[in-house]
Amino acid sequence: MKSVEPIRDEMWRESFIEYFENTSDRNLVLFLIGIYTGFRISDITKLRVKDVQDKMHLDIVEGKTKKPRKVFIHRNLKRPLERLIKNKNKYDYLFESRQRTRTGKNKAIERSTVDKFLKKAAKEIGYTEPIATHSMRKTFGHMYYTKHKDLADLQDLFNHSSPKITLRYIGMQQAKFDENVANL
Repeated sequence: MKSVEPIRDEMWRESFIEYFENTSDRNLVLFLIGIYTGFRISDITKLRVKDVQDKMHLDIVEGKTKKPRKVFIHRNLKRPLERLIKNKNKYDYLFESRQRTRTGKNKAIERSTVDKFLKKAAKEIGYTEPIATHSMRKTFGHMYYTKHKDLADLQDLFNHSSPKITLRYIGMQQAKFDENVANL
């Protein structure tokens, strides 16, 4: 599997957002939750309307670590989220698949579907860097670190064992190395 990096440039993040605004409320909200919470895709796809409706925070228990996590719902997410849940029931999946279970019940969107729509969006807007579902989580980390320079928070949030791992994860180690080589 090819390694992915965060979407570092704000212009590219805005291009993805604009593309999704014009194509799919579902995909827009999923992308925004990904870049504004840092949740894993497996936790995002399990969200239900009741998890976000009339809430200030997203409260989840992470599937991988079984740790509780609470993240403020960013202002850029509120309106698209309200549009998405407008005609849904509180127990509906936020990101429903068109496929159903054998008994006819709704299913959550699958990771592979998210991966496909991210790759399609990247192609449409001309983004040539490798992209996958993990890009959103890494983008959150990169944006958070760039803005706040709080590596300890991110290390804890991502459950990493060292600051060096966190820096590598959010693409800052490579960026620093590139800058140092350029300034030789």
